[in-house]
Amino acid sequence: MELSPKQQEIRDREELLLDVAQRMLLERGYEDLRMDRIAEAVGVSKGTVYQHFGSRDDLLAAVAARSAATRA
Repeated sequence: MELSPKQQEIRDREELLLDVAQRMLLERGYEDLRMDRIAEAVGVSKGTVYQHFGSRDDLLAAVAARSAATRA
């Protein structure tokens, strides 16, 4: 199934959010990982991050799931 341009844009943004979150997690650790910092690094609002991930824990779970899928 082919994605519409808007769906692809959303998917690309989500991947970028995950990339940035993973990098920040490795560099700064869990306690210093904040949604507003991720939003700033990506150039979106904090609300946009929350549209993709309902909480920091949801974001971390997605980072972990993607990492596990990559290793498998």
